[in-house]
Amino acid sequence: MASLTNTRFPTSPFIEPVTGRPSREWIVWLQSPQFVTLNLSVALAIDSGGTGLTTLPTNGQLLIGNNNAYSLNTLTAGTGISVTNGPGTITIANTGVLSFSAGATGLTPNTPTTGAVVLGGVLNAASGGTGQSSYTVGDLLFASGTTALSKLPDVATGNALISGGVGVAPSYGKIGLTTHVSGILPVANGGTGDSTYTNGQLLIGNTTGNTLTKATLTAGSNIAITNGTGSIAIATTGATGSFISANTPPLTVTVVNGIITSIV
Repeated sequence: MASLTNTRFPTSPFIEPVTGRPSREWIVWLQSPQFVTLNLSVALAIDSGGTGLTTLPTNGQLLIGNNNAYSLNTLTAGTGISVTNGPGTITIANTGVLSFSAGATGLTPNTPTTGAVVLGGVLNAASGGTGQSSYTVGDLLFASGTTALSKLPDVATGNALISGGVGVAPSYGKIGLTTHVSGILPVANGGTGDSTYTNGQLLIGNTTGNTLTKATLTAGSNIAITNGTGSIAIATTGATGSFISANTPPLTVTVVNGIITSIV
């Protein structure tokens, strides 16, 4: 009899449920002696329910599909994974990152175990953060170093933020009118519109343009005006001497710079 490597058995039940006798398919198959002999040294093909393999598997080997066939192979460990093959067992473990170092960022692994790693700490300025974890309303951040940020607390109402100069931290304070302002305050804003004056000049209202005009006093008849440093002297320039009146008896009138000083 021929040895077959691809023996096909009937798929119907051996006993017919209605008649209680062997089914026709099985009787035909049993009457064909060329199909009876099996060659068990040849692997049963996949399409007959076999594996197509005669090699005995070693620990951890699995049947893995290989282009309409099976291959015996073990699992391959990837990065951070270990595979341990035992008798009828396969153990897969994580050998990758169990924790990590965030270097100088200020961040730390809050849960240094497998699975999701929860971050803790505060991201510092050198890594794009602020290095700060809490604030008070009104706080301002300023560079306190080349890789650091600090908080500038708010202060009392009415103070202004003042530059400390290049490389110096800012601060709050009052605006100094002699050091922190520039330009000339115009009349419309309560100023004078002028920044220089000469001796004796006064500011006089000028309805034309609602401005202030710089001017000195003009001396009238018998008046002398002397402009000094921050002062103005006004004096009369009248006659000086003694006069005898036409009265009887006559009176002597003494005048000094146009002012009668005595009558005798």
